[in-house]
Amino acid sequence: MLPEGFSRIIIGVHFVLVGFNFLKQNQIRTKLLVGGGVDVSEYGPDCTHLIVDRTIYDDPICVAARRDGKVLVTGLWVEHSFDLGMTVDPVSDKAELKGEKYELAKKLKKIKLVNHRWLEDCLMAWEILPEARYD
Repeated sequence: MLPEGFSRIIIGVHFVLVGFNFLKQNQIRTKLLVGGGVDVSEYGPDCTHLIVDRTIYDDPICVAARRDGKVLVTGLWVEHSFDLGMTVDPVSDKAELKGEKYELAKKLKKIKLVNHRWLEDCLMAWEILPEARYD
């Protein structure tokens, strides 16, 4: 469950969950609620975050969320924020680029450093994209 002293890191997140199986949806919802989030139940103006699982990028609700300027993330965003004890910026992903392996890779000029968005965008475009935007 939640660690002792877990702070309310999700305050201000008004969320809708889409595509989750029953068990995973309950786990994610519990973390969000305990963290200070608000389940708005339906996508609409009160929703700030659309949190998806097993939902494809071009699904109409995902398209609408991007069009409306909502934060579109997966359940992994919730898990990662929970693990770090702070809300992870879903745009920059800079919180992920740290650690011993990262520091070693920075020293080696042959290794190109990217975040997971590069892989996701390559898969959506079905081609290898330039890495510069993702370091």
